[in-house]
Amino acid sequence: MKQYFLFLFSLSLIFSQCSSEKSKNKLKKSVASKISINYTNKTWNQYTGPNRNGKVESKFIPSTKPKVSWKFEYDGGAPTPLIIDKGTTFFGTESKNIYAIDNNGNLKWTVKLDSEIKNSLLISDNILIAAPDSSFVYGINASNGEIIWKRDFSYSYKSYTSNKKGFFGKPIITDLNKFTIKKGGKNITAPLIENNKVYLTVSKQIIVIDIKNGNILYDTNQDFNPTSLPLITKDVIYTSNGNEHLYAFNKLTGKLIWESSRIFHLMSGKPFIYKDSLYTSTHYHLKKIDKESGEDLGIISSIQSRKEYDIIDTNTYYVAEDGHHTGMGINYGSYVTAFNLDSKKKKWDYNLDGKYITELIMVGDYIYFGDSSGNVRALHKNTGKKRFGVFLEGAISNPLSYANGIIYGTYKKFKDDNHVLFALK
Repeated sequence: MKQYFLFLFSLSLIFSQCSSEKSKNKLKKSVASKISINYTNKTWNQYTGPNRNGKVESKFIPSTKPKVSWKFEYDGGAPTPLIIDKGTTFFGTESKNIYAIDNNGNLKWTVKLDSEIKNSLLISDNILIAAPDSSFVYGINASNGEIIWKRDFSYSYKSYTSNKKGFFGKPIITDLNKFTIKKGGKNITAPLIENNKVYLTVSKQIIVIDIKNGNILYDTNQDFNPTSLPLITKDVIYTSNGNEHLYAFNKLTGKLIWESSRIFHLMSGKPFIYKDSLYTSTHYHLKKIDKESGEDLGIISSIQSRKEYDIIDTNTYYVAEDGHHTGMGINYGSYVTAFNLDSKKKKWDYNLDGKYITELIMVGDYIYFGDSSGNVRALHKNTGKKRFGVFLEGAISNPLSYANGIIYGTYKKFKDDNHVLFALK
């Protein structure tokens, strides 16, 4: 009888342990499900992120002590900013190569193009777009690196023969019948995408192509030498030509809507829209522009940025500025500022010693950036309070990227010329 009771007791223990394990497994699945929901963003498909605004809506809260989960080191030229899709990281290099790295930091494939690649890549529907430092644009199979299509967006021009030289040796053209036809042009900024339409800034215009075959849908046909990333809105494309003018083009036809009057010291960063007005940064301040006419509506603040893009969230403009030395030996440190566009007052400043700060990205409630001293930082967007600071072994010059709870970036090692990709988790 005693043995019988012992047997029943043993069975009950086994049953309870099994029930406990099932409960734990259910809990684990539940937690995993919540994490999956919180980190739904699994792609950073272009230079400025999934929505072309440098930010992702997410419940992701970074650890206060994140760790580098993998690294990939190579000895080629400088890398482009990283794009991520389905766990694979893609980037181009100044040594003309494109790399695809898996989610463990291992090389999947590489392919070499015709020119240096300085602009960030783009990916959509397994097609990788590369716009190297030439007039060529490539559509590449993201699974294996095979080139699907290649297009040449160069323009032809007359190169006149000079047989005389004038003052200071400047050539003089005396016969307009003596010339050769040459080709020119190159990609200026990173390609951007919306609804399978790729927006390119090539040479003297914006060209819109079909991502599947590279065929031209339309171009702006305006000789204006674009220098900034285009701001693509519902009906209009806004861009600039550096330190001169802003332009607005019809998004459906590419026709010019307006050209602004000259804006002195206009920066080449992407303009942005807030409350139905257009804003742009100069060397000295932030300016407000009428988005319907291009009319200058005046100076908003002394805040300025030399970045290609900044972050706008609700009523706040988040801007980074690099440190520099003046001619009189005064050192101005780097800083990140949150500026309220309604009150026209600073919400907070975060100052640091790094001479160079990358473009900012925002994931959920946190802003992330790297700097030339080798640090990656996360700040809370409302307070500027630091969530973490991680020191790496080299200068960080490219903006960071984010996908599914992981921060990605690159740095150039202090001790040699090698470049390293890293995943911070």
